[in-house]
Amino acid sequence: MFRTGWMVPVAAVAATGLLVSCSSGGSSASSSVTKAVNATIAAGSVSETMKAEVPTASGKSTSSGTGSYAFASSEGTFKVDTGSVVGTVTALVKDQTLYVHLTDAIAKQFTNGKTWVTASMTTPPTVPGTGNLLAVAGGGDPAFFLEGLQDGLVSAKKTDSTHYTATVNLSTAASKAPSSRKAIAQAEIKLLGGSQVSDAITLDSSGRIAAIVASVSVSGGATSTITVTYTGYGTAVNITIPPASQTIDAAKLLGP
Repeated sequence: MFRTGWMVPVAAVAATGLLVSCSSGGSSASSSVTKAVNATIAAGSVSETMKAEVPTASGKSTSSGTGSYAFASSEGTFKVDTGSVVGTVTALVKDQTLYVHLTDAIAKQFTNGKTWVTASMTTPPTVPGTGNLLAVAGGGDPAFFLEGLQDGLVSAKKTDSTHYTATVNLSTAASKAPSSRKAIAQAEIKLLGGSQVSDAITLDSSGRIAAIVASVSVSGGATSTITVTYTGYGTAVNITIPPASQTIDAAKLLGP
């Protein structure tokens, strides 16, 4: 639950730490971002479009997806395009568990025909044929960004009437997260490859978060980027968890 807050299993923004020393930044900018995130959470749910670009040894891996997420029930459903890997994959998120729907060919090769792989978001294993699906799923959980702003906000600056920039320390946010979210917060830092985040935030005409572009500095001077666009505030989110007979634990199958 939120402190104020942790009212639902995602975080509202609270202004903390250092404030930038400029006329358009500082506490007023932090307060505006706080208000925007609270308004977004108050909607109950959002539709999302996500894109993740993660550095690899040979360049970068790119995945994108669309879906929706409900704050109070901590659940979401997404269609993730893994590109040339296996095309579009269906993923469900419930609390700290990710459900990945496999193609028949992959299911036959790796899971004895079971069509769903479950993965813990706290200790995510490699799921064959899904590209950087877990990074996209991390972006699909609004808690990832909002919790960072909750307890890891270092500075904020207003650039115009609907745009803000923010610097966030995810390690600080993870250390202050409630026990139910601490492990997943730390896992998401590992997925991204770094904890220092630069956010570019866009508000809609109602003062809610409309988009976040999160850039994370990783080793070697490279940058991971996750872009999330929010629409459909208050949209209905209904997921059906696959039966146990059709699921297999990726950690047991593949190892972390």
